[in-house]
Amino acid sequence: MGSHYQEWVDKACKQIMDSLEVDGVSRVILVGEAGIGKTWLAREICERATEKTGSCYMALWLNLNKELDERSLYKNIASQLSIFLEKEGSEEDDSDNEDDEEQKNRDLMRLKDGILQKLRRKKLKREGKKNLLLVLDDEGSVTNEEKVMEALHLRDFLVRGKDRPLKILLTRRKEEAVTNPYITVESHFEKSKDF
Repeated sequence: MGSHYQEWVDKACKQIMDSLEVDGVSRVILVGEAGIGKTWLAREICERATEKTGSCYMALWLNLNKELDERSLYKNIASQLSIFLEKEGSEEDDSDNEDDEEQKNRDLMRLKDGILQKLRRKKLKREGKKNLLLVLDDEGSVTNEEKVMEALHLRDFLVRGKDRPLKILLTRRKEEAVTNPYITVESHFEKSKDF
């Protein structure tokens, strides 16, 4: 069983990585019933995609099993990049006033700036690797891809021009997958703005 399983994993990873390397493909979705191994396979793909032979200079991982707002989203990404802001001012002052909100907004802007700088450095270090891989693990479905990418503006933040192509690997449950107990892969092509 071990060698057949490993052959299947290698074949599935190669198929998904080949899809992610196609210029017009913006995302790949792993669909299957709960517990079948979508998250595990996504982690395996992350490892392979960021190796020397992979096309991604790094991978970021977001679990969609909790509610995310703008601050928690960017704090999550920053922690994956080992970016932490030093606390400004006194920690004892927890007043909920306008100054506190302004400070939180300044901190968020500093965090976003730190993220962008770190991503630029990572891409420069991984010469020839053009893609940033974003994994959206949809276990539990508390938050969804649309909210994270559009409402919280993550797509606009991460892409910022053609110099930072973004590839998305999304895991999604398919409750009616009882008839097909295997993981299926869907590739989604971006529509060119030239047409």
